Amino acid sequence: MQRWLLMMLVATTAVAGGVDFELVNKTGFALTRVWVAKNRTEAWQAAGAGVADGGTVKVTLANKADWHMFDLRVGYNNKEGKRRYEIFEVLELPTFKRVTLSVVSGDKWNAHYELK
Repeated sequence: MQRWLLMMLVATTAVAGGVDFELVNKTGFALTRVWVAKNRTEAWQAAGAGVADGGTVKVTLANKADWHMFDLRVGYNNKEGKRRYEIFEVLELPTFKRVTLSVVSGDKWNAHYELK
């Protein structure tokens, strides 16, 4: 499992009651699961069943408005059929409208964020 530290230094936007954003998959892999955790807690909570390559899914996190920083984990099966995970840390999800995941090269993943 590889960890890629991604930091966004933007002003925090409060969202009443919950957090929602679109997750776009441009990785070349079907994402089998999506989890979130409060930043640096490793207390993963299911946030979605997954999304096909090229697809988009709306992720809604109820009662998480007081969480400002999140970690996002996605599961997938690599080309050899092995279950793998990618983790994106220190995300200010309440400010994001869309998160697009892609593979830059080899096993390096990238996340592009569009602000609300």
